Amino acid sequence: MASSRKHPGKPSPARPASSTSFPGARRFTTRERRSWDETNLYVGFWIEEPHVRGNLTDHDASIWQDNDVEVFIAGKDSYFEFEINALGTIYDSFLIWEEAYDDGGFAEVPDFRRTHPGIKRVNGVGFKTHPRGTRLRARHWSFPGLQAAVHIDGTLNDDRDRDRGWSVEVVFPWEGTQWLAKTDGRSLPPKGGDVWRIDFSRFNQYKESPPARDSGGWAWSPHGIWIRISPSAFPTSTSPARPPADSRCSAPPAGR
Repeated sequence: MASSRKHPGKPSPARPASSTSFPGARRFTTRERRSWDETNLYVGFWIEEPHVRGNLTDHDASIWQDNDVEVFIAGKDSYFEFEINALGTIYDSFLIWEEAYDDGGFAEVPDFRRTHPGIKRVNGVGFKTHPRGTRLRARHWSFPGLQAAVHIDGTLNDDRDRDRGWSVEVVFPWEGTQWLAKTDGRSLPPKGGDVWRIDFSRFNQYKESPPARDSGGWAWSPHGIWIRISPSAFPTSTSPARPPADSRCSAPPAGR
């Protein structure tokens, strides 16, 4: 039996745009699809999974400890991180490169001020010192107006049968990306030909047994290290003057 869980509401349907299948020989299929209009960016995932599971229910819990899918949207001096599990539980945070903090005007936002109790200085998973230095993470910050919905094609947390998988729809209002766009003055909504770096990935708690070298993390583009905080490695998405034809990605896989 199929089930559906939503947080906080089902987003509007996206118009036809571009789609990708995660590349390489993966254990299970993952597909991603995106579209946009003058108001929103729309992202959808299909996740093949024979036993759909989810445990974490608190907003901003460490969702990567469940099977999840993730979207990272990069600005010049900051990036936004979104993660969601099969329960529809969301983790989202805003991260600012500390060396760009003062010139970028981020202190204008109360939620981003260094004195805010939710701000934490962080380095990088897999790095003793990240090439760009430390970041300020606002884990308490939530993307304004974000909507997300999850549909389960099977039975959640019940291994007595075989599930087909689960799907995710997300709406990111362009208005909520203003601090990603601010430091390089990019247009909101994007104009035809504008380029954004957006990363799409999937993480699993189960892994293929040796000798397979399964990191548990599958992504659209290579990062070269078990880390997802290198926006220069995020794939680019170019805004067309009109909706583009469907496309397929052929880049090699990567880890977190």
